[in-house]
Amino acid sequence: MSKVEQLRQQISLFDEQYELGNPLITDTEYEKKYSKLQKMEAETGDISPDSPTQRITYLKVPGRETVKHPIPMLSLDKANDYVQLKKWFVSIFKEVLAQFKLDGLTIVLRYINGQLVDAVTRGDGYEGYRVLHTVLTVRNLPKEIPFKGELEIRGEVYVPFKDFERVNNALPLDQRYANSRALAAGTVQMLDANIAAERGLEIQVFDLIRAEGKEFNSDSDALGFLENQGFPVVETISFTDFHRLTSYLVKVEKQVRPELPFPIDGIVVKANDLSVREQLGYTSKHPKWGIAFKFESQEVFTNLTDIIVQIGKSGQVTPVAVFDPIEIGGVTITRATLHNPEFVWTNDIRVGDRIVIARANDVIPRVMKSFPEQRKEDLPVWKLLKFCPVCNSPIELRGPLAFCTGEECPAQLVEQLIHYCSRDALDIEGLGNSNVKLFFEMGFVKTPADLYSLESKAGEIMELEGFGNKKLDKILESIENTKNQPFSRSLYAINIPYLGRANSRILAAKFLNIDALMGATREQLLQIEGIGDVTADTIIEFFSKEKNQTLIACLKDAGVTMMEEAPVAISDELPLTGKTIVITGTLSMKRAEIEDIIRANGGKPSGSVSKNTDFLILGPDKNGTTKHKKALSLGVPIISELELMDILENNSKGLHNPYFVGRGQD
Repeated sequence: MSKVEQLRQQISLFDEQYELGNPLITDTEYEKKYSKLQKMEAETGDISPDSPTQRITYLKVPGRETVKHPIPMLSLDKANDYVQLKKWFVSIFKEVLAQFKLDGLTIVLRYINGQLVDAVTRGDGYEGYRVLHTVLTVRNLPKEIPFKGELEIRGEVYVPFKDFERVNNALPLDQRYANSRALAAGTVQMLDANIAAERGLEIQVFDLIRAEGKEFNSDSDALGFLENQGFPVVETISFTDFHRLTSYLVKVEKQVRPELPFPIDGIVVKANDLSVREQLGYTSKHPKWGIAFKFESQEVFTNLTDIIVQIGKSGQVTPVAVFDPIEIGGVTITRATLHNPEFVWTNDIRVGDRIVIARANDVIPRVMKSFPEQRKEDLPVWKLLKFCPVCNSPIELRGPLAFCTGEECPAQLVEQLIHYCSRDALDIEGLGNSNVKLFFEMGFVKTPADLYSLESKAGEIMELEGFGNKKLDKILESIENTKNQPFSRSLYAINIPYLGRANSRILAAKFLNIDALMGATREQLLQIEGIGDVTADTIIEFFSKEKNQTLIACLKDAGVTMMEEAPVAISDELPLTGKTIVITGTLSMKRAEIEDIIRANGGKPSGSVSKNTDFLILGPDKNGTTKHKKALSLGVPIISELELMDILENNSKGLHNPYFVGRGQD
């Protein structure tokens, strides 16, 4: 067997397993092998009509109803770098459209007299399976539209990340899916529509095939027509300049993609002018007028070499996977979280397994699953340590979680200090993770209260490598500045388990000072929106401990704010007083910072658009998304980040906006 044929068989196997929802390699690894096969076939002239480069893999299932497509659904050619993309771009010589390439299952939809009457999978491009019964459960797909002529369109059905986590975790181990794409494909093609309805399928439409009696000159006009019919149309942006296009691609891959609630694996670029498409035509497998620019895979397969544990600031013991080095997002990593002991046992993850690591919609790499069926030998089940590896205190299980019971555990104390100094807490400049650990190991600080006497250690600190007068003065000044931070941030910084930033603000506004909060009863806490049984019990337990009472007393003595400022007497003078504001998309600052600015100016940040929303702040990457469309339908004013800042800057109370601190006058 020739090397070309061996590679063909290997890629065919990968294609078949991918269609079955059991990917054996990542998309990036697959694209490299596919490109290699294309090159080998071109060099040798050995091209078979059955080659994966010449046809789309399609596994027929006996008994399933198949439907022929009136117009073939050819797959797009792929560009894996900007050189390939530019070569294609110059061949278009006119405006192009760029669309998110959703990672789901492509479906052809047919409407007659305004009613959805058919839904068919792409299949091999010439015929596919009828799946109307499951597509009818897609929650954002209109089943009835105003247009009464015959309409045929294409869209991508997918499962949002939050629904993938929910559904996958509820499935038996041997029925779980490797990723959300596999779950979407499996759900659409299942026989039971009742199960499909529970899985949260969604769709975005990307192409109009035919609209009876309608003629369009451009794809953008056709998509606008579909949007007016109520279809959720994939985000589409036009470009005539290659450099602007590549800048957009970089932004989407590096900034936008990690924030999206649904999976994309690239950007589709295609000619906008439909007459240009006719001129360019097709190959046997691809249209020449379109191309898919593929992103680096956010999933990587590797081998699990060990499972260790790390101790968090609350004592929680988290299993951590150690594996052969992999690269995700341009960063080489060797470790990823395994969440908690129950996750390891429920998913039957064992040292020696083949595992898949993902960063989809998440900055922190996570182990998604292992592949027990690929084990070549019986591997031992992972066992949780009985004692903490740092302080030797007993480890106890509490439901799915495990905790170190040592209250003076050095690992916990260091993490508590790191949290206190972190940007979201009291934001002590110069005291990042490494310096906090160094100061702890040197005995300079043990608790947050020790930070306020750090100046007494100045001589010893100055002897450390990399610490001069300037650096130390900056750290001490930043520590001093924490005394002026709001009570809500001080409350968040002292590390009450389960108490986040939002609830810290609520409690600070309700009780106004630490003494009142420490004296609150369980019943009083439960009356506060957002405070449940677990959080209420944790707050009471935290304040009952002598070491925490001592810490708070020391912080008060040091001058740290433990009292909320009196409410502004004339609140209607603030520019955003009474305004409910929703933020969506990527902005120049972190969302938490924008929310702080809104609150400082009297406004209320919200997570969803409703008739009570006063403004939607729209990031440039969220045009045409659900929140944007809902704001348009409700008549909610839509503004950019810059317009928000202009509102605050032009208001006489602009001093409430930290965005403008230190800015010179134009």
